[in-house]
Amino acid sequence: DRDTRILDLGCGDGRFTMALLEMGFKNVTAVDTNLRSLHALQRRISPLQNDTAVNVTLVQSSALRLPFYENYFDAALAIGVLYYLNEHYENGLDEVVRVIRKGALLLETEPDLVGNAVKALVFDGPERFVKVVQDREFIEYFADRPLPVRCFSHEELLHLHKAAGCPVTATDSISLFPSLLSISEKRRLAPDSDRVSLFEEELKETFGVLDRISDLAKHRLLICSKN
Repeated sequence: DRDTRILDLGCGDGRFTMALLEMGFKNVTAVDTNLRSLHALQRRISPLQNDTAVNVTLVQSSALRLPFYENYFDAALAIGVLYYLNEHYENGLDEVVRVIRKGALLLETEPDLVGNAVKALVFDGPERFVKVVQDREFIEYFADRPLPVRCFSHEELLHLHKAAGCPVTATDSISLFPSLLSISEKRRLAPDSDRVSLFEEELKETFGVLDRISDLAKHRLLICSKN
């Protein structure tokens, strides 16, 4: 149903909001804490303002206190969002589940414990590797500023979503291997990008082979349904 009410939580500058509109969905509420990102999204959707069939609402809000009624949305996206809440992750998940109706789908990505432990061992050394596994915490970098964020085992994600009343019905993996290559290039541990580009197709094919025979993921894609 193209009139489905969809929540795009942590929308940023609207990558997924725009994708939903391009897919034909007409009723999207985009939420972010960052006002600058919302202004950027406003500029992106401005050409659609004369289309009365399109209803995009922009809201500045934390994921921990969403300004919507219970059971309001028919579906929700939380792509690369909730894990930044760290110790408040469960509260954020509960809040998203609160505002979607029974049977609604929640599409979510969360960092994988094993994949991020491997990444820490390769690039940050044994101390950080141990910390990732013991504390469920890895480091992301924003403008070279380190930001500790939470990660999860597959079993933990299944348990947390079941407890929140929105069990996981299907999962997929977002490959770790392109991320390893990207970080290697940034840290100048790999050949320069011009040389890498010569083998781009071979790299994609090789990543595909590894993904088919291993379960090493950077993030987990979760499809969940509210009870």
